[in-house]
Amino acid sequence: MKKAVMSIIFIFVFTPTVFGMSATTVENGCACLSETWLNDMTQFVISKDMKSFEAYVKTNKCIILKSGLKVTVTKSPGMFGGKVEFVYNGIKFWATRESLTNYSAE
Repeated sequence: MKKAVMSIIFIFVFTPTVFGMSATTVENGCACLSETWLNDMTQFVISKDMKSFEAYVKTNKCIILKSGLKVTVTKSPGMFGGKVEFVYNGIKFWATRESLTNYSAE
């Protein structure tokens, strides 16, 4: 019994996937179709490489978010994570934690 309880606690504490959580997009946040492309975009911002940044947006690898879109969070950033996975209109995106707000259970 003790092992079962510890296993359940472990699953809830360390599982990054969150089901039934909603959030709202923030104006001018960035979201990408893959986590790798989001990492690239972050590096473009840090290195002030606007040409590469704009190329990712132009080729639809990433988008600039509008404010107020309701999305479903599929992977939470957790306590210390900086990235979140969400779904909007059936499409999966990756974004920085700051690109979403008003996290709430549905």
